[in-house]
Amino acid sequence: MRWGGNRASWRVSKRSAQPETVKAYRVLLDGKFVVEATGNYLRKRVHTLSTPVAWTRGEIDVLARYGASTVRVFEVRIYA
Repeated sequence: MRWGGNRASWRVSKRSAQPETVKAYRVLLDGKFVVEATGNYLRKRVHTLSTPVAWTRGEIDVLARYGASTVRVFEVRIYA
């Protein structure tokens, strides 16, 4: 929804992923695959692991984007 100027009018607008949003990715902890996401359109994703994992190195492999030429990750949290 958008606020329409000085008037109190609302209109519905179609939402879609921003170009910088990562469409598909996978998460590896110490080289072991833990999560894969495809068709993502959210800027914030939360993945909860079913069992705790002790790890020292984490990687995010970006498999697809919605159009931006670069990828930036601002924050990562992994819950178990």
